[in-house]
Amino acid sequence: MGGILEAGTMADLTEGLARRLALALAQTPGVASALIASREGDVLGAAGSASPAQQAALATFIAYRAEALPMDGDLRGLGRLLTEGHLEHVAFSGPRAQALVVRRGNCYLYLVLKPGLNADTVLPSIRQVLRKYV
Repeated sequence: MGGILEAGTMADLTEGLARRLALALAQTPGVASALIASREGDVLGAAGSASPAQQAALATFIAYRAEALPMDGDLRGLGRLLTEGHLEHVAFSGPRAQALVVRRGNCYLYLVLKPGLNADTVLPSIRQVLRKYV
């Protein structure tokens, strides 16, 4: 899905703005909690998160690994075309929840989705919130 990275930057995101953005994202339909982390894994803002430091570390880990994956998903030929740091989002699910990591500028958003929803359902609303704040 294109367009989520096009406008705005979060390079100079203040702590207050990060908190307000996290709160707005957590109130987005389909989102249970939201966290904004730096590329280094520091929590910049969180809303509804039970363990922000753990989620920030997870978001950073997943994003770095996803940025290093080949475009075609074939891990055997790592000399082939890589995503080269152009990650837009990664959706994944576990036994208790579905989550979404979105790269925006120098930050990662970690969004826990409400049961029964997927990334394609929630991303358009997230784009609207991001346009409003950054």
